[in-house]
Amino acid sequence: LIHGDLKFLNVVRYSSRVRLIDLDASVPMCTEDSTSFYAGAKFSSGVLPPEMIYALKDGDELKQFEVYFADVINSDPQLWTKIQPTLFKKGRKKKKYVVKTFLTTLIEDEDGDLIEQPRSHSSLPYQLVHSSPSLDIWSFGTMLYALCTGSPLFKVSRDDDLKDGVDMHELSTWNDDKKIKSIAEVNDPMAKDLLSKLLSRDPSDRPSTFTEVLNHPFFTMEGAGGDTDQKLLLEILKKQEENQAMNEMRMQNIMDNTIELKSMAKETKEKIKESTGVLCEAIFEATEVSTPTCFIILPYRIPPPPEGGQDDESLANRAKEMLDKAEGFMDNVTNLTEKTSSFISNPASFAMNFGSSMFKGKVAEMKSKFVDKEMFMYLVDEHTNEPVYDPSGLYPKVIETKSDLVDKHLPMMRVGLQAMAVMNGAAGLASCFCPGIPSRLVPKGLMEKATKFVDGLDKESNVEDYDVVQGEVDSQGGG
Repeated sequence: LIHGDLKFLNVVRYSSRVRLIDLDASVPMCTEDSTSFYAGAKFSSGVLPPEMIYALKDGDELKQFEVYFADVINSDPQLWTKIQPTLFKKGRKKKKYVVKTFLTTLIEDEDGDLIEQPRSHSSLPYQLVHSSPSLDIWSFGTMLYALCTGSPLFKVSRDDDLKDGVDMHELSTWNDDKKIKSIAEVNDPMAKDLLSKLLSRDPSDRPSTFTEVLNHPFFTMEGAGGDTDQKLLLEILKKQEENQAMNEMRMQNIMDNTIELKSMAKETKEKIKESTGVLCEAIFEATEVSTPTCFIILPYRIPPPPEGGQDDESLANRAKEMLDKAEGFMDNVTNLTEKTSSFISNPASFAMNFGSSMFKGKVAEMKSKFVDKEMFMYLVDEHTNEPVYDPSGLYPKVIETKSDLVDKHLPMMRVGLQAMAVMNGAAGLASCFCPGIPSRLVPKGLMEKATKFVDGLDKESNVEDYDVVQGEVDSQGGG
């Protein structure tokens, strides 16, 4: 026989012995000759194994279940409350779980004895579970778990039935990860090893008989110095150490990630604070002044704003004419600072080679982008974010560019452009090169270039680095 309802309420002390009572749920064990015995006619769901729980797939299966138990619904509300589908809900996910139970009828066997058999169970939406020691062995595992931890494996009612759909879902989806997490609370290594076998999801992974259970070292500890028990104990301890090492590694990774995230959060916070300060200052200045105070320096003249009445095509053609000049200027400023930084990124190499022709050539190459060309300083209207065009010729101011002034002009070029970027991002920067032209007509290539340039402006200026390179070359007679 299998007991079918193994729980603390059904274990009593009689004289000096412990006895099992309440055999209403007991059924003969299935054998090779007899496979018509099933478990689940009577049950306590809190001690059932996962294979006894079923998730109804749809409304049709729910209807099947209700039709099968129609007599119970009408005549035995208390029993229906126990066996009716239990709802599990998580967000939009909904499932209804039932125990694989069934109604019975009495039939006469070959010997003339009356035995209980399932009634028309083929009309149920699930397959019944054959009686097997694995059911009682799981139930025994839930009892041992409660003894070792002081709490049940799942939340149960006073009758040892699962309390709600959450617990039904947990039991139905039981797996090795949940088992390991649950038995981690058990301190005794032998008890933990035994529980890992008793509470296996697959019935074939559980001990096949109670004799096998009782022969486990947790109960016997016979020949404590014997090779077999020593080997088993060492294996258990080794597995525990491996799990502990893995958990420590995971915790360390979590701590490392937490520290990294905190560092990133701090940097982000400081960056936001810095950007907020710059932006607030720019906004404050823009509201306080009535005349332009910001300026930009460009290596070419910007044509006057277009006259009113020009169509979109004319304005777009005008914007395209400025595209090459604007892109070239942004590239030159970016390359000048990036190349300068790369020259002195290795101090030892720089100290050894600053007088070489390679360095002189690089400096000459950079200076050629600006030297011997006129440069033009424009005031920028903070309200429109566009350069001011003065028909009288007062602006732009023409600057005669000399070799020794390149490194002085560079920071002014960057600062002016950075102010435009702060005020209105890439769109504001693009408007400096195409004044009077709607942003929708600004060439896509210019917007992309301006966006990348704004990102580059976020980096610290390398003007000081350029000054170092220039000074060293000049001191060697290469200026």
